Amino acid sequence: MKNLKSTFTLYIEQFLLSVMLALTMKGEAMIKTDTAVTHKDYLELTRGKSGTEKTQLMEWLTIAHIDSKSTHLPSDKNGLMVVEIPKKSLIEWGVVSESNLKSTIDRVHKEMQQLSVVIGDNKKGESSIIFPSISWDEDKIFVKILPSIAPYFLDLRGQFTQIHLSVLFRKLNTFWGRKIYSICRNHLHLDSDWALLSITFGELKSRLGLQDKYPDWKIFNRAVISPALKEINTSDTGLQITVSAERLSRFKNPNNLDKDSKAYKRLKKEHDESKVILFDIEAKTTPTSQLELGVSPSISSLTEYVHGYLTEIGFNNLQMIEALADKYGSDILERAVKQFEVANRSNPSKGKLPGLFHNRIERYIGYQTQQADDELIRSEGNLKHQTDLEQKRKREAALRQKEVKEWRLANPFEVWVENEKDGYASLPVKVPLPSDEEFKGVWSKYPID
Repeated sequence: MKNLKSTFTLYIEQFLLSVMLALTMKGEAMIKTDTAVTHKDYLELTRGKSGTEKTQLMEWLTIAHIDSKSTHLPSDKNGLMVVEIPKKSLIEWGVVSESNLKSTIDRVHKEMQQLSVVIGDNKKGESSIIFPSISWDEDKIFVKILPSIAPYFLDLRGQFTQIHLSVLFRKLNTFWGRKIYSICRNHLHLDSDWALLSITFGELKSRLGLQDKYPDWKIFNRAVISPALKEINTSDTGLQITVSAERLSRFKNPNNLDKDSKAYKRLKKEHDESKVILFDIEAKTTPTSQLELGVSPSISSLTEYVHGYLTEIGFNNLQMIEALADKYGSDILERAVKQFEVANRSNPSKGKLPGLFHNRIERYIGYQTQQADDELIRSEGNLKHQTDLEQKRKREAALRQKEVKEWRLANPFEVWVENEKDGYASLPVKVPLPSDEEFKGVWSKYPID
């Protein structure tokens, strides 16, 4: 009986040990997928369009599922690196929902293709889509990465940055807040509690993907930087950031250039964007080691351009705009917002813009939807026209070959050559029938694909 009791006790101890081990491993996996690790240079690359907040989350969630200590990733038949993400993880973070999983993934896939970076410098470089392709099965999403991008995520033994998704998407709720937090966090060394980031206005915009937006620092600071820093400093992010900008000397017009000329605008932009911006970054007591992965708040479908413009004009009814983006698509919405901005650019009553936007945006969406439909019809028409021309060319080439064959049979003892009128003619001299090689020489003028 005593032996039976001790054996039973041993089984219980082993069972409890295995449960604790499983929970520990689960906790480790959770921490791992909550932490995205990149090379420091990754966050310093020039950005193209970054898509929506969903793709912002998808980017960091993908990176969080890469083992930064590994030297390679599995690759597909096209040589693209493959990162596996469980669908459960996407649902937990709010990237997709179970009710419309396929349509949401399709939309995220299209938006992910807008995530691009420029690798290189002004003399030589290339623009690359970070995640060119996505596929999925019943349980997982497979995100493809270009081999040229992979070194920013693999074999990171130094000069790396850790970004906690729990901070990025649970503590911060705005697109620009996350962007500025990532850039500043990237500049703060792990073993340091203070850093000073000195960056030109133009370089800062390029890292944010805003090269052609906000030419004036005051507007940019009011619409992007100030709201982002307010959120970072008042949330439990572990950072306290202040910003200052140097005073530039007044721009002098060289050679009295016309202010509407391209040369003047280019020189003025270069002058304004040379302004140096200083971010004073201080690390507070950071609670990130105690944070847990959880369900994120709803992630926006709006593009960064739409977010920036709505912030600029003070339009706050984001629920209405989110509904329009879900109904018509973020691309159509962005086109409509751009049309509204152009139409009201010279409107002196800036305070009335939110009301005008509320009343007229659906009208502009209607214009853009019709324009997109017309563009599709034109592209399909052009494709049909090209196909018809190709079929016509093939029919004419076949007819010419048939005529040549019939002429050859009708004139077996005469030689024939090309002329400008009908492609062949007979000579009065009786000669042997041309060889197949000679005959093919004439046929080559009328190829059939």
